[in-house]
Amino acid sequence: MRLYSPRHNRFLENAESAGLTIEFNTEIDLTTKIRFTAKVAIGAGYFIYGSLFARFAKVEQLRALMKLDKENMSDDLKVIDPMVCELTHRQEQIREMGKAFGLSSVIVVPSEGHIVFSVSCLGEFCGMLRVPADTTRLPNSGAYKWGHILASDGKKLTRGSFERGFLLMKELAAKHEA
Repeated sequence: MRLYSPRHNRFLENAESAGLTIEFNTEIDLTTKIRFTAKVAIGAGYFIYGSLFARFAKVEQLRALMKLDKENMSDDLKVIDPMVCELTHRQEQIREMGKAFGLSSVIVVPSEGHIVFSVSCLGEFCGMLRVPADTTRLPNSGAYKWGHILASDGKKLTRGSFERGFLLMKELAAKHEA
């Protein structure tokens, strides 16, 4: 195991850490994944739609979820969690699409009255959120009328249409493996 020293701002050599006993505690917060999903949804929404996202989507609900601010949370924001409820066929497809190639991705699907954000990180499904939005006021035309995909191989962020999603992710996975 390599040890990093924040004091020295570098990884320690084996000889420097030999014989040391290291103790640490970790806590697993059950809300971490969904709070991460909310944070990523905010960034992806701004990346795709710019300031229109803040004007026409309920971004404050995502922020409240991210901060676990119960006073400002709303039942309008839906957390779609396969541990709690059964996914629809389309939701299952979206989830599997994000997990398919071991990449980090955000799949953004606008529908009437809301936007669904599905977030996967390194091929691990993090969560899916349905955010209220006036999607008629957001630019979802042409190839992007069915949605957007943001995918990263760890080096580069690529944007594509939902329509072209599998091809985009397959291309990135092939480049990543090469």
